Amino acid sequence: MERLRANLTVLMAHVRRQLDLLLGPTVASITPPEAKELLDTGAPITFADVRTLSAWEEAQTRLPGAIRLPLHELEAHAKKIQRDTLVVTYCT
Repeated sequence: MERLRANLTVLMAHVRRQLDLLLGPTVASITPPEAKELLDTGAPITFADVRTLSAWEEAQTRLPGAIRLPLHELEAHAKKIQRDTLVVTYCT
């Protein structure tokens, strides 16, 4: 059952990416367990930390490999983010 859930999660991420390529970016929610399942299967994910600089600097924990991309700068940098990856934004 866990394998089926992981495969379905990967399939849904792939469908979202394909829709993004056809229709432009879509916004959907993803839970931390879903993100972990995707990571465990090797799916391409970019984590974007959208906290302010001060909140980011004060943070005791950060996701390894995440890029810091303040929310107010997200649109300006959207073209720099790979189109073939699921982008997960997060903050505290």
